[in-house]
Amino acid sequence: PIGIYIALWLDPVGMAEELDIHAVLTAAQAMTPRKYLGYVHVVRDFPLPSRPWHRCHIRFVGEGMPEEQPEKGILSDMCTPIEPTTAHPAGRREPLHPSRLFPYPNCYQHHFIDKLVRVPTHIIQYDNCVRLRPREMRRHMNYENGDWVIRRALVKDMEADREVWSPEIIVPHDEENPGVPPAMEVDDEENAADTAGHKESVQEDGDDSGDPPDLMQALAIVMTAGDRLNMDIDTLPLVRISLDLTEGGKFEDPRGFLKEVAAMTECEIV
Repeated sequence: PIGIYIALWLDPVGMAEELDIHAVLTAAQAMTPRKYLGYVHVVRDFPLPSRPWHRCHIRFVGEGMPEEQPEKGILSDMCTPIEPTTAHPAGRREPLHPSRLFPYPNCYQHHFIDKLVRVPTHIIQYDNCVRLRPREMRRHMNYENGDWVIRRALVKDMEADREVWSPEIIVPHDEENPGVPPAMEVDDEENAADTAGHKESVQEDGDDSGDPPDLMQALAIVMTAGDRLNMDIDTLPLVRISLDLTEGGKFEDPRGFLKEVAAMTECEIV
């Protein structure tokens, strides 16, 4: 379900086994995946028991405020505290209020760090999970969208100071910059895009009678969503998850997850 917080680890061996390439499997077995925290922002596929995984869009949590990256227009206050943490520069942001006490202190939702991943499909009891209610998720996205406007202005100022136009400055090619305000990714139904930059077409029904679409047709669309995307599913990160946020002890800075994914991608390319 959307809004639930999860602990997650990259599953490089699972990804390598799908490719069935010995060299990639050997490299994957040598990797030591770290633990990360985040919440499920969007579920891209219906989690059918007949399918081994479904795609989820994860927004990551970090310990403390993020590092300032002026070359990317990212400031250290571009984050939202998670209760019981309340500190934020100038006290201008109310913390997010999870359904249960967050098990770690000094935690923040780091803005502009998110990833589309594949989550194994299992029957799980969510009764005791830590989650954000829809109102809290909307508030978080409002904060992040406000930071996106500031970031874009900073990037434009940097571009204006340069004598030669630089694509790397105007549109940083990193996972921390989806390129559009995060809420627009979800709310713009006519141009919905996932974090990998792939657009999902909206199915149009020629019948304008206003009747709801046939249930089986709707299920067929959901079940083939991955096939309709212009992406190589094998390279989409496969993760294992736990609803026990304390499992595995300390969690790492979310940028580490992006580095692990990049390392695994290099193995697959080689």
